[in-house]
Amino acid sequence: MIQSLLGAPIVSAVARDAVVRDAANAVRELVVRTAIGSLVVSGGASTPIVLRQVAESWTSNQVPVIIVSDERYTTDVRELNSEQLRTAVHGTPLAAAHIVTPATSGDLLTSASEWSDQLAEIAPPSLALVSMADDGHVASIFPMVDVEAVSDAVVVCRASPKPPFERISLSMDYLRGLPHRFVVVIGREKSATLAAVARGADLPISRLAPTCWFVESSLVPAER
Repeated sequence: MIQSLLGAPIVSAVARDAVVRDAANAVRELVVRTAIGSLVVSGGASTPIVLRQVAESWTSNQVPVIIVSDERYTTDVRELNSEQLRTAVHGTPLAAAHIVTPATSGDLLTSASEWSDQLAEIAPPSLALVSMADDGHVASIFPMVDVEAVSDAVVVCRASPKPPFERISLSMDYLRGLPHRFVVVIGREKSATLAAVARGADLPISRLAPTCWFVESSLVPAER
């Protein structure tokens, strides 16, 4: 197995629970070293679980601001990434954390612009905790799908490959500008994409330039 990918170390474990634990431990260690005031977290199957573990063991008196990496533009609360994150921190020391997310009603561009204004008032986050999707997308930046820039920090996607088709997302420039970019990769359906990244495929996750990967051992590409 390779030990690094795109110049960033790979932390691997056989069990999914161990991958989540390793990622949560890395976030905790970073918090201790840097006193994180805000962080970006994506929705999905894995990162909210990591956030839950971090939140349950949070000991700092400082409650960070949590910024969603992207939001699905829908009025169905069950579909919202922000609701996933609120559920993840519910009943923990981070339950009072302010979750910065765009509005998902009214005009799409207006909501995106207002979210951009909110972000401008927050100190830049130290960390992005995101997952890699099986097509290599990150936040709502998909392969072969154009996004519309609202500001340097925010873009709009109008043609997501899966519904809801309209989404508001942090821009790649914004995400790449954060000093720590942790990526969690769990699920055998992601094996081929991770191998493509290792071969140099131009995918959104590659353009993110992760600073650390947390990956199931069975998915780590072999040495070539």
